[in-house]
Parts: sequence; structure tokens; C-alpha cells
Amino acid sequence: MRAWLPAFGLLAVTVTVLCGGWFAPHDVTEVVGVPWSDEVPPGTDVLGRDVLSRLLAGGAGLLATALPAGLAASLLGTVAGLTAAWTPWVERLVLRTSAGMLAVPGLLVVLTCAVALPSWAAVLAGMVLLGTPLSARVVHAAATPLRRAGFVLAAVVRGERPRAVLARELLPVVGATVLSDAGLRVVAAMQLTVAVHALGLGPQPPAPDWAVMIRENLPGVALNPWSVLAPAAAIAALTTVLLLGLDLLGHRIVPMPVPRGYAPPPAGPTRRSAGVVELREVTVESLFAGLDLTVAQGEIVGIVGPTGTGKTTLLRLLLGDVRPGVRMTAGQLLWHGEPVALGSRAARRWRRRHVGLVPQDPATTLDPLRRIGSVAPADVLARLGLPADVARRRPHALSGGQAQRVVLARALAADPELLLLDEPTSGLDAQTRHLVTEELTSRRPSTVIVTHDLRWAVSVCDRVVELRHGVLVPAGQTPTRPRPAVVELGEPVLRLDDVAVERRGRELVHGVGLELARGEFLALVGPSGAGKSTLLHGVAGLHPVTGRVDVRGSVALLGQDPVAELNPAHSLGSSVARPLRLAGVRRRAARDRVVELLAEVGLGPEFAVRRPGECSGGQRQRAALARALAGDPDVLLADEATSALDAATADAVLEVLDRRRAAGLAVLFVTHDDDVAARANRVFVLVGGRCVERVST
Repeated sequence: MRAWLPAFGLLAVTVTVLCGGWFAPHDVTEVVGVPWSDEVPPGTDVLGRDVLSRLLAGGAGLLATALPAGLAASLLGTVAGLTAAWTPWVERLVLRTSAGMLAVPGLLVVLTCAVALPSWAAVLAGMVLLGTPLSARVVHAAATPLRRAGFVLAAVVRGERPRAVLARELLPVVGATVLSDAGLRVVAAMQLTVAVHALGLGPQPPAPDWAVMIRENLPGVALNPWSVLAPAAAIAALTTVLLLGLDLLGHRIVPMPVPRGYAPPPAGPTRRSAGVVELREVTVESLFAGLDLTVAQGEIVGIVGPTGTGKTTLLRLLLGDVRPGVRMTAGQLLWHGEPVALGSRAARRWRRRHVGLVPQDPATTLDPLRRIGSVAPADVLARLGLPADVARRRPHALSGGQAQRVVLARALAADPELLLLDEPTSGLDAQTRHLVTEELTSRRPSTVIVTHDLRWAVSVCDRVVELRHGVLVPAGQTPTRPRPAVVELGEPVLRLDDVAVERRGRELVHGVGLELARGEFLALVGPSGAGKSTLLHGVAGLHPVTGRVDVRGSVALLGQDPVAELNPAHSLGSSVARPLRLAGVRRRAARDRVVELLAEVGLGPEFAVRRPGECSGGQRQRAALARALAGDPDVLLADEATSALDAATADAVLEVLDRRRAAGLAVLFVTHDDDVAARANRVFVLVGGRCVERVST
């Protein structure tokens, strides 16, 4: 269902209620029979007037009062909540002021307004005073976790004004929350309006009004129940339609793929499995056809392959789950030879007892309110190289690589019989990868690892298979990565002199000095948690720094998290086009240029209309790169920009950067990939808060 359908339905209901009096068969003040007659339902009212005519005309006043009041409270609350999520001093002001306003008894506020003001003004004032603080808190809570999202930081770095970031980036993502909250405010305003009118502080007889009809006809409810039930049902129906309609419209703001179901295989004899877990003859539309995979007891199986071929979907099938948007038409999941019903309650119970999982985006699975020590054992955290104080931290205080290891420790804590890992080393340096390898090989549960690091997979796995064109085949030899083209360097475009960056009162890096020339590729390496991303954000102006940062020209930031880099409410084409539109490119020319930019990073034109939730991690990463390059920056600050890509795709992306470098682009590239670092003109190592150049031998 498209977003316009619930919007059209809401508009139709609103117009019908507001114009209902036009269709009344009688004048609303005309006496048509004896009082409270029910011979022809809904009969007559206390004065013998036609209930149907008054019912058709009686909702206009209620709706005309409640709808603007509820929307006004929601609008003011949304503005306050978004501003509070962005600006610290506004956040303190809004939270303290709203807490004080909500502490005042609501009934006292409503009665005071109703006595001192006309009914419509009383409802408006009551909703603004009582509803705005609630809306502000709801929107603030939804928007606050997003203010450090990659797509927001990228907008800040490219120079967008705060109000543009709030309206363009944050508001669409929290739009579902805003519209659902607006439904609640409108319903609250409707209830407040009904209460004020029922108390006799609203329209006076003989004006038609549903609330007044209920009050007038209560004494005769036994004679003609319809005189009371009809307006009461109309109020209930209208509030339900408004609430559900706005809620449905909100859920269409950021549409998610809808599961198309699972067609179970035909009944028949089941042969015993030779392994702990087995996928047998699995067929998934547009991905797999008759795919088979068996994992033996204690075996470690690696799965590699180009990005977007369905490796994560395959892992989800081994988890006993069918992700949204996937249609599985045939096949079985077997556990010790017994079928597991995918997507069932039994499959969920089986997962809890037997399976450990590290997903592709592990940081998103950590509860932001829980300390790390409550989710993972200290001994496993220590063996994975995490600092001693990590148990006292919360997820927001972890780097990407640290969050990755925490989730791995959590998965290992239950000693699962089956361990499923999706890119478990993408954010880790070589030393930390070695610690992960030791932990996995010492435990030896049956393990399936999806990775783009073929060299590491060969070193840790008993068997490595490649997913290509919907089938699994033995992986080929470790590829030889090409060397970059030689690019002539120009004048310096970035200079750091004795730069230090603090975060949350702690100095993470200090004394950093380096120079980046036009056309140069400078790699920044170092252990996970050393502060590489923090330094990049400091250079981009997102963290306060001391020392001197001299940038000549424009800067683009490409973050490390493929999930957070793109706004889920925008299509890839819209995200890539945004820097072009800011540069003054006309809409049609921008659309053409978007297709060219997507093609430059290896994505077809069909990706322009897709949303991030419909793409793989590698596809999202390449789209984010296309957006970063769209504004033709002088300096690209790239944080693990190839971590979600297979070797061939990563090389293709790096070749794109080589071509851009030949045109003058300077690249500061944070990476843990030795092959990527080998392509750089120079390599700097960040360790212990210091940044030193690695000398080639």
C-alpha cells in the first residue's frame, strides 16, 4: 500500500465529517416527531428533532476544534523535540520545562482554560500546554540516538545548516514516530473537546454537536437508545480512524520489505543428515536454486563471494529465519537430521538453546542502557583483547571493532553448539584478528563464517566455499591484489600540526602532525579503539580539537558503518543527489549524474530507487561512497570504506579512488586491511594516542 492511500483516506473522512450537514435530510432544528421516538432508527431526540440529521451535522464542530489543536501540539512538540536532540542547551531547557509543565494537574489546566476562554481556544490552549511537552519528549527520545548517525555527520561535514539537517535527515527518519504521536494528540484533543462540550462550555442548543447530543438525550436513553449510542459511536469511530490512519501513514514514511511468506516443501521421507546442521535443496527467488550446505560437528566453514549475492540471507536461513522480503519456495533446514520449521516459534526456541550469532552490524544489537559487563563474561572479553575497563562502559563508548568483539563474546558466553558469524573481523586489525582466531579455534563449535577476507578464512576455516550465481562452490586461490596506479602529487590540501582530540573529557589522540597532498592516498592504521575514527571526525570538524587543522578546499566524510551511513527514509538516488542539489545542479541533471555516480562505484541504475533496507552491506557502502564523491571534494576522509566488500569489489572501489586522485582528490583512509594500506603512498600508525609514519623497508 502506498503512502498516499492512507493520506487520501484520512482526507476523505475529514471532509465527510466537516461537510456532513450538507447531506442532512432535515433541518437540524426542525421538529419531525414526538420526542425520543425510535420507530425508524435512529429516531428523534429530546425535542423530537431528527437524530440522523443532527448526527450528520454534529461532527464538524468537534473535528474543526480538535484537529487543529492536536496537530498544533504535535507540531510544536516536534520542533521542540528535534531542536532539543540537536542543541544541548535547548535539550536541557525543553526537558526541564516539559517536566515542570507535566507536573501540573491536567484537570486543573483544562478547567481553568475552559472557564477563561471560548471552547475552541480552551481546547487549543489545553493541548499546547499539556500535549506539546509529551510530543517533545517522544520526538526527542526518537531523534537523539540518530544525531551521531553517519548520514547526519556526512550532512554536517558537507556544510548543511542545522535546520536543513533536522528537516532533511532527522525528520524523515522519525516521521513514523511523529505521525503516530500526532494521532495520539488529535485523539486527546477530541476527548478534551467532547469533555468541554459535554460540560456545557461549548456550543449551546440548538446547535448540533455529538457531545451535546449525548448530554441532552441521556434522560431518554431507555426510550430511544440511538439518540445516545449514535453520537457516541460516531465519536469512537472518528477517533479510531484518525488514530489508526495517522499511525498507518507514519509506517509508510520508512517502508520496510514485507515478508512474502515461506512455502514449505512437499511432504515426503527425510534422509538422515550427515552433519550438525544442513540446508538441503534450498530455493529462494532471485538468489538460490537447489542450494545444499552441510556443517559437521566441530567444523568451521567459511563462505565468501561477491557482495550482494545472498551470503547474509544464507546465514539467516541457517539461523532458522527468513528475512523480510525473501520468498523461499523449497528446501529444508535440518538440525541433527530433524527438520526445523523456518520462522516458527519452535525455530525461535531452537535458536535460543543452540545458536550463537554475530550479525553484520553488531553494534546495533547492543542495549544502549546496559553496561558491557552485564552482557559478556570478563574472561572472554580479556581474551579478545578488550581493555580492563570495558565492562563498565556502555555501547556508545565503544569503537566499531570493540563492539564487534563484545558481541562475539556475548555469543560465545552461552557455549553454543552452532556459531554463525557475519563479517566478524571487518573492523579489526591483524593482531586482534589473531585473538579472534585463537578463541574460535580453541572452542571448536560448529561454525559458519561469512567474510570477505579470503586470506583469513583460509587460515581459520576447515573448508571455504564461495557463493556465486546462487550455488556454493569450492573457493579459489587467494587473489593477488593489484598495485595502484602512479598519481602525480600536487600542493598540500590538508595539514595537521600538533593536533589533539578529546572525547567525553578524555584525550584520545595528541601530538598528531601530518600533511596530505593533492592526489595523495594516505592510510591510517592502528589497533581497534586507538582513536582513528575520532581523529577523522576531529579533522572533519565534528569534535573539538587543539592544535592546527588547515584544510584547503571542501571535505567529504565516509563513515565506517554501512547501516548508519545512509538515511533509511531516502532512496539511494535521493541520498546521492543531495550534494549535487546543494551545489546548484538542476533536478533533471542531478538524476542523470546520480546514475553515473552509482555506475562509477559498480551499482546499476535500478539502485537509484532502492532504499538502504533493500540493499546488502556492501551495496550500501558503495552508495555512501558515491554520495561522498558527488560533491567533487578536495579531501575524502574515508573510515573503513571497503570493510563490507569482497576483494574484487574492494579493488574496483579503490581503482575509482585512483581515478579521482588523478583528478586531484586527496584521500585519508582509515583501514585494517593490509592490502589496502599497501596501495597507499604513505602509512601512518595510530597507537597509544600518537600518530607516527610507518617507514617502508
